[in-house]
Amino acid sequence: MRIKFVTQPDGTSLCGQSSIAMIAGVCLDRAVEACGVTTAKEAGTFSADLFRGLRNLGVRYGRSVSGRRREIPSFALGVIENDRTDWAHAVVVKDGFVYDPAIGERISLWVYETFVINGAYSKRAQARWQKFIPILESK
Repeated sequence: MRIKFVTQPDGTSLCGQSSIAMIAGVCLDRAVEACGVTTAKEAGTFSADLFRGLRNLGVRYGRSVSGRRREIPSFALGVIENDRTDWAHAVVVKDGFVYDPAIGERISLWVYETFVINGAYSKRAQARWQKFIPILESK
């Protein structure tokens, strides 16, 4: 399955919904509706919203895998966090590439981890993978 890239609208906290839209192959509005979130919350999207969205769109997923483990699923919804800033961000990981709704599509996993997660490119230094939600089957 080819990922159709969905951009996170500037100034929103819709990274989770944008990522779910890419996984399910739907428009952003449909993903927002499926998550049960009609507007971007101040605090962003919560895990329960992500699971609800995947379920409502008929996407089969596995149990969350801790991001501290180095086994990254071949197709997953990944969540990055930085405990020092209470920042979290959702992306799609597929076959060694990251589709980040705020930055761009099809970034190699190595480049993404080096420049985005490890802070060589951003102010989010010392961010880390929090968890992965393996995608078993999408429409």
